Parts: sequence; structure tokens; C-alpha cells
Amino acid sequence: MKLFFLISTFLVLTLITKATPSDSTFKITPKLLTRSLLIGSDFHGDHLLIVLSTPQMQFKLSKSFQVGPAFFPAFWWNYKTGETETKMGVGVRADYKRLITGFNSFRAGKIWYGSLMIGFKF
Repeated sequence: MKLFFLISTFLVLTLITKATPSDSTFKITPKLLTRSLLIGSDFHGDHLLIVLSTPQMQFKLSKSFQVGPAFFPAFWWNYKTGETETKMGVGVRADYKRLITGFNSFRAGKIWYGSLMIGFKF
């Protein structure tokens, strides 16, 4: 039953995001589910971040360019020691056609980190 609910919710939200008209040059398009993969590294240099999907609200500036704030639920992996952790970051995301760039900030302990990520939209 849970699987049926998740699949039907995903399909409804996909249809809602695809049903918005795209002839306006500037509009707000909230997207709850995006199918994307982003990979980046923190500026400290020891960790790799993998983000599978980001909830976001985008401002459509042209037909192929969108920008807006986003949450980045990330898998944070220290490739030198093998330690893993999950992090929730907040930042800015810019989409150009199917390519994505994002800046993410998150806290680990008492230290704030930032990361620059690149990715691809499915």
C-alpha cells in the first residue's frame, strides 16, 4: 500500500510540474520532486558530496535558464578515511537546459562548510 501511495504521489507531482505553461519569460515554478544528480566537493577538500534530488523553487529567466534557492540533502563521504554521513544543506541552484550548478552550505559539528556542485537533470 505504501509503494502504491508513493508511486501515485510521484506521478501526480510529475504531471503538475509538466502541466505549467512555458511561454512566460519570468515565472516562479515550484518543483517538489526533481530527478537530478549533483556531485561536488567541499572547499576543505576531503569530502565528496552526492545529491540525488533537491526540493526547490525556481525562477524561470528564459526558456532554458532557471535559478533559485534549493535544499540539498546530501550523502557526505570522506574518501580518505571512508567515513560517511548525511547532511542537509541550503544554497542556490542554477539550471541551464539539463545541466545544473549549485552552491551549498551546511554545518558539520561547529564548522560550516561550503561546496560547489555540478550535475545533470534527468
